[in-house]
Amino acid sequence: MNARKDFTRKKSRKPVAKIRHHVPAQPVFPVKCDDIRPLLFDYMTHELGEAQSVLVGEHLRRCEICRTEAAEIQNTIATLQAHDPARRAAQHLSAGRHRRLMRAVMHPVADWMLEHHWLTALLTALLILGSILLFLTFWNLNQPTETPIWIRVWQKTP
Repeated sequence: MNARKDFTRKKSRKPVAKIRHHVPAQPVFPVKCDDIRPLLFDYMTHELGEAQSVLVGEHLRRCEICRTEAAEIQNTIATLQAHDPARRAAQHLSAGRHRRLMRAVMHPVADWMLEHHWLTALLTALLILGSILLFLTFWNLNQPTETPIWIRVWQKTP
């Protein structure tokens, strides 16, 4: 009986680990500092792909000169971010005002419609009513007209 229970029991699935490519301890080919320097800024701002990022990271681990240059780039980036007026201004705004400002910049027409919602509703209603009246007017003009009975009776009496 136990054998049968073990046989019918579902196997638990363990999560499969993501397979990553093997990163060799030594670079496959020697990388020169002149090849790495143009990539340093992109590496520091996390804009490189995985392969290039690993290559630059391995080079920085081994090369003191490039590590110093990368530290200078990092200091420059930090200084620029600290003195960025947009970042400082955003810190002084409340979350609601920041959302409102971003909406006004990104979608000015939608922002105007939200700000003047009563006027937008009125203009929409007038547009719908005007369209209905225009439709009814043209629909009545195209219908054959028949003289009302009271006019026909009145015309026959002497």
